[in-house]
Amino acid sequence: MRILLWSELYWPYIGGAEIFAANLIASLRGEGIEFLVVTSHHDRELPDADVHDGVPIRRLPFRAAIAGRDVASFIRALKETSAIKQEFAPDLIHMNAIGPSALFHLRTAGASSAPLLVTLQQEVLGTQLDGAGTLMAQVVDSAAWLVGCSQNVLEQLRAAHPAAIARSSRIYNGVEVPRLDPAPMPTHLHVLSLGRLVPAKGFDVALRAFAIVASRIPDARFTIAGDGAARDELVALAKELGLEERVAFTGWIEPDDVPRLLNDASVVVMPSRREGMPIVAVQAALMARPVVATAVGGLPEVVLDGENGLIVPGEDPESVAAAIIRIAGRELATTMGERGRRHALTTLAWSRTVASYHALYKALAEKATHAQSL
Repeated sequence: MRILLWSELYWPYIGGAEIFAANLIASLRGEGIEFLVVTSHHDRELPDADVHDGVPIRRLPFRAAIAGRDVASFIRALKETSAIKQEFAPDLIHMNAIGPSALFHLRTAGASSAPLLVTLQQEVLGTQLDGAGTLMAQVVDSAAWLVGCSQNVLEQLRAAHPAAIARSSRIYNGVEVPRLDPAPMPTHLHVLSLGRLVPAKGFDVALRAFAIVASRIPDARFTIAGDGAARDELVALAKELGLEERVAFTGWIEPDDVPRLLNDASVVVMPSRREGMPIVAVQAALMARPVVATAVGGLPEVVLDGENGLIVPGEDPESVAAAIIRIAGRELATTMGERGRRHALTTLAWSRTVASYHALYKALAEKATHAQSL
């Protein structure tokens, strides 16, 4: 089976959706599936044709063509996309999240008869499906099947676009179990926020909450791990709050180093403003770390309030701080962490994710082949 995996960005750009796609490919390549990744150039000088972990990657100027209104780049991207589809002749096209580059798939739909599978990796806003002319509406209408990465995302899709109910399902974005075992809780409170440093993650709220925590727990410390456009603003906010000596900004963290980082933490804080199915929350659960999070996207499906973490109101540093202080005791943190790990090893198991996508790939490809033979 040949799968063309369409990803807005891909390695070496590594966010939650990109890590998910790379892990899924790695897990299914051994099942007789051949992958080709089509993605966009962005802000790094990378080759048009590349290979990562044995998987070919084709990068096209999707973003530059759209942002710069560059007609020549737009036409070039359309021609190259058509050629890739015709040469690779996929049995299925899997679009991992809907981004601006989806326009190029839609404009070259005639170059391949392969069915389209779409994974929705973020919350679905009603405005994105408001009318048939929006990009998301066009993609949703053209898809043979749609997958919500959480129950929340699936329900949002179905509420906004009832026509998708009969051809949609939920498959959780599971995470592979790390080789590293969970370590005992640190002696002193260590708060961790991990992810892309962008406004949607709410790390500014986490900093303001930690200022309250630091005033009550003198030996508490805070690590913000990751990189992104909001880093300078967050560093400035930490200085403004007088937290320079208490907050560490690590910069980019390699995926393989995340379990070790989590083992050094007491609690993970995710005051997100928008999410799909946050991989960081699952990673924290697998390392038996409790999570303080807002009730957005799939977070409440990972963080069971009062069981393996605490759900707090959005934009509320005081509530975040109170939740951190409540979990600060090692006994409660350990108990919650153990519950979270059990939840992640069952409901959110990576093996379930892989098996579900494998079955869906086969079903959609076989259905398309049968339809073409009639």
